[in-house]
Amino acid sequence: WAIEQLLKCRMSEELRLVSQAGSLKPREVRVAGVLLVVIGFLLLSRSAFAVEVVVVNLGWHIGIAIQKNDLDASEIPEVADFRRANVAWIEFGWGDEAFYQDPDPSLDVILDAAFGETPAVMHLVGVPVHPENYYVDSSFLTVTLTEAQFDRLQTYLSDSFRRSGKARVTAIGRGLYPDSQFYPATGSFSLSHTCNTWVAKAFESAGLPIEDADDIVRASTVMDRLLAAGAVRVSAAE
Repeated sequence: WAIEQLLKCRMSEELRLVSQAGSLKPREVRVAGVLLVVIGFLLLSRSAFAVEVVVVNLGWHIGIAIQKNDLDASEIPEVADFRRANVAWIEFGWGDEAFYQDPDPSLDVILDAAFGETPAVMHLVGVPVHPENYYVDSSFLTVTLTEAQFDRLQTYLSDSFRRSGKARVTAIGRGLYPDSQFYPATGSFSLSHTCNTWVAKAFESAGLPIEDADDIVRASTVMDRLLAAGAVRVSAAE
């Protein structure tokens, strides 16, 4: 952005000098032409900027996987917890605090999650390979976002952590996969606001036209609405 602005200023100065001189000299023509080409290239590069985000459908629960190198650690500082050199992707999930963390939930936990309004947690997974090669028996969509859309998605993900005024929140427990952690989350889980609602709202916040995002509770509906929104590629594993 800064380079682009400097070039625009230089271009304006060249045009001003040309205007004052009343004629175009060969050098001025060359300089102006080069500047126009460079500015055009920069504008094209910015408009062509895109990030691919993988939507992971585990059947009942959907997560959002993003390449670690695409994430801004100043926006989501918790990604720094995943220090292993082989971590290529981070998968983000949101869900009921008790049910999500319990691999063998009791009937009380199930009933609370099903019929109550309960605290939520974030679940982050460090994924060493492409998500399609990591999550078995799952389906996937690849969503292509512009720079502005991706920035809004990161803001949504960051705002989903309950940091209580701190710059970075500490993990509250080990996650469900070898390299994964649970974190306190904002919002409450209920039958009318599930993990899949959270995902639908994430892409709506990014700027995709997700119809009735607030009313989505099923994983299959999220996938259908993302397909309807466009900018989506169905995985070969789908």
